[in-house]
Amino acid sequence: MLADAGALDAADETCREYDRVVDAKYLDQIRSEAKHFSNKLLSRQSGVARCAIMNFKNGRNTVKPRTLRKLTKAIRDLQNKDMNN
Repeated sequence: MLADAGALDAADETCREYDRVVDAKYLDQIRSEAKHFSNKLLSRQSGVARCAIMNFKNGRNTVKPRTLRKLTKAIRDLQNKDMNN
């Protein structure tokens, strides 16, 4: 039964769906803006796990598009909050 199932191919698009190509300059810009805030604050504001935020800040680009959207929204909200104070 398991022999018929076969192994997953590492290059299979369904397994690596999150490795979409995003502009490196854009990721660097978001990363530099994220470094102005603590991991705990970003985690609370965005709902993203702190370990995912730390990995992103440390240079790993394997962030899911949904997570990236949450982080950018949280960063924008925190920047607007700082400007209003």
